[in-house]
Amino acid sequence: MIRGGEDTFLELKLKLSNSEKIAQEIVALANTGGGTIVFGVTDQLRIQGLRNPDGVQGEIVRICREEIYPVIVPYIDMVAFDSGQRIVAVDIEGRNSPYRTKAGKFYLRIGSEKR
Repeated sequence: MIRGGEDTFLELKLKLSNSEKIAQEIVALANTGGGTIVFGVTDQLRIQGLRNPDGVQGEIVRICREEIYPVIVPYIDMVAFDSGQRIVAVDIEGRNSPYRTKAGKFYLRIGSEKR
């Protein structure tokens, strides 16, 4: 999945740094029918891993519960590699669209961008 790069249904992030932008990405995927965000991958499609994957999981759950309306329940997988690197994959389903951010903004995913 990662080798194919970003598209309408896949967003790759190196880390979770800005909860508002992550909420926007989740809303865009949910309003476009669903998709996946993978944390721990560079823009060059290399798996770099995360320092605190458990913290990323907790923050994603918080964002989906507190910064998105209606609330989204994400499916979260932590993937460990033989090298010891771990990534987090967040599957988003958009069953109750339209979704909006806490700021009241609606987004859609078009190609690899949110609009």
